[in-house]
Amino acid sequence: MTAIQPVKAEMSTSTIKSSAADPSNLDSIVVCRPIESASPLAETIDQVVARATDGLRECQVAKIKVGFADVESVVRGSVLSLHTHPKNDADLGELEKAANLAVDRVANSLGIRSNRSAD
Repeated sequence: MTAIQPVKAEMSTSTIKSSAADPSNLDSIVVCRPIESASPLAETIDQVVARATDGLRECQVAKIKVGFADVESVVRGSVLSLHTHPKNDADLGELEKAANLAVDRVANSLGIRSNRSAD
């Protein structure tokens, strides 16, 4: 994977999606290339999180509603995409932990809160 780009979801108004506590309004386009010709746009956790944050912020500027589930999906997918990066030395568990920590940080920076109850 060389990039993940958030886009407005076609089915974001469906009853199932819109009735969730944290509805998802975005889909992610995953860009994949053969390893020999891949040139990832980001190579570190900080870089992919910054790129994900910028993409989500661009959606907000374009008046596309970005919810907590969107932040979770885009940020986690972006961080986990590093697993396929040839220079990555973090294992999948480390990437998962970093992704989960980044979700709250990015949501806070974008002024987004979860509507799920804390159980």
